[in-house]
Amino acid sequence: MQYRFCVQGRTRKSRRAIDGERARQIELLEEGRKVIQETRRWDDNKEYSYAMRSKEDAKDYRYFPDPDLPPIHISDEWIAKIRSEMPEFREEKAARHLSKNQLEVARDRLQMAAFLQYTLPGSPSLYYGDEALMEGYKDPFNRRTYPWGREDTELVRFFRQLGQLRRDIPALGKGTITFQTAMDKHLAYTRCYEGQKFTVYVNRSGDPWQVPAGKVSVN
Repeated sequence: MQYRFCVQGRTRKSRRAIDGERARQIELLEEGRKVIQETRRWDDNKEYSYAMRSKEDAKDYRYFPDPDLPPIHISDEWIAKIRSEMPEFREEKAARHLSKNQLEVARDRLQMAAFLQYTLPGSPSLYYGDEALMEGYKDPFNRRTYPWGREDTELVRFFRQLGQLRRDIPALGKGTITFQTAMDKHLAYTRCYEGQKFTVYVNRSGDPWQVPAGKVSVN
């Protein structure tokens, strides 16, 4: 059986309303009378509840099928399709890491890109954690804490060498640039400043590329 109280005030008033209604129903049952399903209002001043509306025959408090809703069949295939299209949860993203082979490829590409950045015109920018081979991914996972004690020491040394190379050769910071080759797999350019020339050859193919002796080449 369902009952509802309309009580305005604090928790203590609600407690008194419950205690009063319990006593009222006990009294009705002991006298052999029926407890009617209804909504009652509690008067705290008189410490008594009054009937507001009956629920015994009210359709609002009964359950019946909605005639406007057709039957819906949800197949296992449809559930699997929806599940496959759902985005990853934060925990799943946090647990995702590159495989060993993927990390090696990323390391090679990072070194290639960094060498170009430090030898082309402009100010090189080292993103936080790149020198330690931190994995990026989407925000906020690309802002993880720095892996102190777990850095890729060889990669850290590589970036230090790039910084030293740029400081030692003024042409890399101030010089003009002339491109000799700009192909899909091969790139060659020369930086010039006050009589100093510095030529870079970049080979991103898997095949050897013969270049003039005495030049810097990155494979």
